[in-house]
Amino acid sequence: GTLKIVKTSSDGKVKGFAFRVTGANGYDMTFETDKNGEIVIEGLRIGEYTVSEVANNASAAYITPADQNVTIKLDETAVVKMHNELRDTPKTGDDTNMKLWYVLAGLSAVGIAVTSVVAHKKKKKESNE
Repeated sequence: GTLKIVKTSSDGKVKGFAFRVTGANGYDMTFETDKNGEIVIEGLRIGEYTVSEVANNASAAYITPADQNVTIKLDETAVVKMHNELRDTPKTGDDTNMKLWYVLAGLSAVGIAVTSVVAHKKKKKESNE
């Protein structure tokens, strides 16, 4: 039989997620999703299998879904759908407004430029006297 694993996620990223398939007769293999979030495994023996998501770089930002059991039958394609939700990012307490800092930096640069122009003109005026 054939097993098709279909990966979905709350933000649409589906490539590179790893899945371990274990089951009948000691079968134990790990596969990675393609750009469409799919894995197709052909030629599996009839029987019960378990599909588990394996933690890797692609899945680090997500809550790992529960394992799923699937029955492989002769000449049929069993489909397992696995969905990931993004983890809530922890609040660090840093609520600074970056726009404010950029505006302050810009005003500082303008202030420095004006000060140096005024100082340069004053120095030039003194040297002309």
